[in-house]
Amino acid sequence: NTMDVFTIIQCHYCLEWASHTRPNCPFKDIKPQACAKCGEGGHKYTECSHPVKCINCDGEHPATARCCPVFKSSLQYARTKLVQEILHANGINSYQEETSSGTENDKNSHMTEFLAEAAHTSSSMEEFNTRFFNACKNLSY
Repeated sequence: NTMDVFTIIQCHYCLEWASHTRPNCPFKDIKPQACAKCGEGGHKYTECSHPVKCINCDGEHPATARCCPVFKSSLQYARTKLVQEILHANGINSYQEETSSGTENDKNSHMTEFLAEAAHTSSSMEEFNTRFFNACKNLSY
């Protein structure tokens, strides 16, 4: 079982994905804490009698659900950004960067394509973690 080492944060006050955490929530002084079940403020989710409605996408699931399209989009963005940062740290400016005929550059080019593909096609965080770390092991430093 692969440990889940790559995930995104969710604010436990406003329930937004990937931008901040509860202590830094810009809405703390503006509106009441959002209910994870219905998205409205002023009550706890354990006491909620409203229908389930996601505050992020208006879908029929709680705001904490991993099936939420906003969660999936935020996760995809975070994965892509992480891959770009790893590539930049290895001196590779983009997925499409031209390589010279050297073996190390060819190897890095192959890994770049693999990392990009993993970021866009992994169906779960566990699968992405596994593919990502396996590919990073093969990058030249």
